[in-house]
Amino acid sequence: MPTALQLRRGTTAQNDSFTGAVGELSVDTQLDSIRVHDGSTAGGFATVGVASTQTLTNKTLTSPQITTSIIPSSADGATVGTASAEFSDLFLADGGVINLGNDQDVKITHVADSGIAIKSVATADDKPLTITLQTGETDIAANDVIGSIEWQAPDEGQGTDAITVCGAIKVVSEGDFSATNNATKMAFHLGLSEAATEKAQLSSAGAFQCDSTLTCTPTAILLIKDSGGSTLKTINGVNAN
Repeated sequence: MPTALQLRRGTTAQNDSFTGAVGELSVDTQLDSIRVHDGSTAGGFATVGVASTQTLTNKTLTSPQITTSIIPSSADGATVGTASAEFSDLFLADGGVINLGNDQDVKITHVADSGIAIKSVATADDKPLTITLQTGETDIAANDVIGSIEWQAPDEGQGTDAITVCGAIKVVSEGDFSATNNATKMAFHLGLSEAATEKAQLSSAGAFQCDSTLTCTPTAILLIKDSGGSTLKTINGVNAN
């Protein structure tokens, strides 16, 4: 029989209370791991085995290769990054899905070479998908923008006007907000050799106005002009010029 080399060994608790000499090794028989001692630290410093289930704290992993999943210890039990240590970029494959909610009731799916699809998976009646744009402002004054959806072609090779915001829909306060007032207008911005500016608006009273000159009432709903500004047709109303 070959000669066996055995190191000091014991349970996890026994290793935790043992202070070994500098360079001495001891074996944790419960965790099947080795402790390296420095002559002064009780318990030494544990190494991690292939099959270890130990908790690693403040360890740096450089480009780890994950073959299955990264799973928190419980639902809603861990974050990805913190308020002071944020990740930089997120990369998902074609068709990648972001599931939201404990029952994954909302899904954001990548549509390859096109965009994204946002879906509420509930199949019952009156279960629409809701996207809410919120501002964190605590004192809304007149003409404050509450939220905005903007369109842009930032990679257009011609630059200058071509890469500015070419269209937008904004919800803008019509006055100071109060406990009894949240009047807003919806402003439609479009570009014309410029960053998009307001070309039409729908007021909180339901009045539609174009180019700050046309107010569409029940008797003048829509006015159509040619490129020179001449009136071509009015629909359900009279010429507003």
